[in-house]
Amino acid sequence: PTSPPTTTSPTPDHALVIEHDGRRYAVGQADDIVILGDWNCDDTPTPAVLHPSTGVVAFFAAWPDPGASLDPALVLTVERGDELRVDDDQGCGHLRVLHRGGSTLLNPEFP
Repeated sequence: PTSPPTTTSPTPDHALVIEHDGRRYAVGQADDIVILGDWNCDDTPTPAVLHPSTGVVAFFAAWPDPGASLDPALVLTVERGDELRVDDDQGCGHLRVLHRGGSTLLNPEFP
């Protein structure tokens, strides 16, 4: 099952910090919205990040090795949203971006 990160708080460099599986990860910027979901159906929840002012959504397919950084596996743009939810479909996560006009459901397919 997917769950929200245990902690998201801004760091001095304005990234958000997620605590996951005993490690801390810097993700996105202070005004971003971050949620965990099993985007590639491998039983491992990973982050998706929404930058609300631009509508850019970045999906990560894995967690980086200690001390390393990792580029998103997929970047999409949607109508500017202000909330994220995970819609679970038989163990796979789909991301729902909620915005003033309703919502947009994203079913990421990684290259």
